[in-house]
Amino acid sequence: MACWNRLVQPRVLIARYPDEWRQTRAIRLAYAFEVIRWACQQMPGRSTLAPSSHAISVRSAYRTEGYQAQLKAAGYATAVKSQHLQGRALDLAPPAGMPTAQFYEVIHNLATTTIEEIAGIGEYSTFVHVDTRPNRARLATWHRTTQDAQRAA
Repeated sequence: MACWNRLVQPRVLIARYPDEWRQTRAIRLAYAFEVIRWACQQMPGRSTLAPSSHAISVRSAYRTEGYQAQLKAAGYATAVKSQHLQGRALDLAPPAGMPTAQFYEVIHNLATTTIEEIAGIGEYSTFVHVDTRPNRARLATWHRTTQDAQRAA
């Protein structure tokens, strides 16, 4: 895992995911991602699709504070206490042919029944934010599907 600058082409590596997080934060995120991926593959009608249609795109993961500032300056909506800065968040685009709202519901159902590691879920126009923030007292959820939120990262 690493922080890549997607504001320029070709993308530029900014920083690698800190080593001390690899055995803690990365494992929790990877587990959540794999359960989400598996659940999407098991949905009725999806098991017969080509493997490429099962792909879930990771739009954003770990970010440095500098890169977060660049995103904000470029007009993207960024959270002050972003879990991306702590290496605890993924922004996931749904598999081909699956509406973002349905993808959100799949993840929400998993978070309330199967994946206790998921502590935050946000629905945006083209992706779903998933995070594994510590001390989950309750599942944090939000929906930002307006025009302004389309640029959220």
